[in-house]
Amino acid sequence: MIKEFSHLTYHVVDAFFTGIPHAASVYAVKSKTGDAAIWDTGTPRNYDLLKKQLYDIGITKDNLTKIVLSHIHMDHTGNASQLVKDFPNAMIYVHPRGARHVENPEIIIREARKVMQYNYELEYKDKVVPVPKDRIIQVKDGTTLEFGGGASVELIYAPGHAYHHLAWIDKKAHIALTGDSFGNVYDDIAKNVGFAITSPAAFDPDAWTDTITRIMNMGTESYGVAHYGFHDNTEQNYNQLMKWLKRMKEIALKEKEENIPAAVFDEYAKLFGANLVKNDDQLQINYKTGLIGVQIYHKMVKANKVHPRK
Repeated sequence: MIKEFSHLTYHVVDAFFTGIPHAASVYAVKSKTGDAAIWDTGTPRNYDLLKKQLYDIGITKDNLTKIVLSHIHMDHTGNASQLVKDFPNAMIYVHPRGARHVENPEIIIREARKVMQYNYELEYKDKVVPVPKDRIIQVKDGTTLEFGGGASVELIYAPGHAYHHLAWIDKKAHIALTGDSFGNVYDDIAKNVGFAITSPAAFDPDAWTDTITRIMNMGTESYGVAHYGFHDNTEQNYNQLMKWLKRMKEIALKEKEENIPAAVFDEYAKLFGANLVKNDDQLQINYKTGLIGVQIYHKMVKANKVHPRK
């Protein structure tokens, strides 16, 4: 999938997360003068394939200068250390709250092991290692990334899924690269059906609704999600996400703890069908991960550690 404009060309590169086609995207971006960036990195299981795909579209160790991390969850950052080794001109761009986890990934490795369990070794092996501090650039809200030929994009803070999340805004192309901040859309499973992964520990429905509203209000006509690909139904997806986030917050605030798993499952079943959610590996990962996020948010509210908007 390619989107070409007068200033930048966008390529969707399949990262084959967990070995499944169209489960996770890496976005490769080239300017008209040849310098290039990638948005997110994929995972070590398919690193060689990722590198081949990058070279096939003309992204090499000479012209890749920017590796931008939407956030530091390891399905997005797993290849960061290998990429900086193999692409010596590239710098890692990451939100300040995520930078220390790229420099020392011990905590995110531990959390990924909890989520992936027996699949961790297959997906990540021993390839996630520290990135040298001098290869990391911390990015704040409103940072401009410049390319050759006068092209530029803006990086904005996009919390809700994660407190260290960024979004890439190309106002000239009316494109946003959104990581996990504008939901997941698996067209291979259900076309144009968007939902949000309410991630463990960092799920913040109020911040998230602010984020997607901001992305919408920046002139976004096409959006590229991590899971998976580009989509043009921006307003439809925005409305779907607003409804989904409202419902996940409602479950966390109103349901008894023991009823939360069934309530969250019911929402997935409404979108995809109960049998599909139970039997599709990809949807199972999404459901189980999202459930943990709602459960943690429920406990945080009960402990008076977060204060939801009314």
